[in-house]
Amino acid sequence: MHGVTGYTSGLFDLFHVGHLEVLRRARQACDHLTVGVLTDEVAAEICGSQPFVPLIERLELVSHVRYVDQAVPLTDLDPRAAWTSLGFQVVFTSPDDVTDAPLLEHALTDTGVRIVQFTDVPGTMSTTLQAALARTPARTSVA
Repeated sequence: MHGVTGYTSGLFDLFHVGHLEVLRRARQACDHLTVGVLTDEVAAEICGSQPFVPLIERLELVSHVRYVDQAVPLTDLDPRAAWTSLGFQVVFTSPDDVTDAPLLEHALTDTGVRIVQFTDVPGTMSTTLQAALARTPARTSVA
C-alpha cells in the first residue's frame, strides 16, 4: 500500500532553518515528500534576479535533507502540472512561498488535493537574508 504523498516547492536559495522546519513539518504529515526546486530561469522571472546558489547545488542540498524523499527541478509554477506529473495528495505552503493558498486552491480544484499552510514557521526567512546581503559589502574569501 502506498501512503500519502506530499509536495512542497520553493527556491531554497540560501538554505536556512526556516526551510528545514517546513520540510520537517511536511514530512511529519505525509509518508513520502517530493520537493520542487525552482529552476534558475523561473526564479529569475519571479524574483527579477538569478538565485545566489545555482539549481544543481540547491537540488543537491534539498535532496540530502533527511525529510525529503525526492527533489525535482520545477520549470514553472503551475501546481496542476506538478500534480499531474507527481501525483501528490497534499501540498504544503509556508510564508516564503511565491504561490499563495487561494491560487493553489483554484488551480487544484476538483483534484482532491488538500492544502496545508504553515503560517508560523520560526527562524530565518529568505527575505531577511536577502535584505541583509543587499546591505552588506562583498568580502573576499580565503577558503
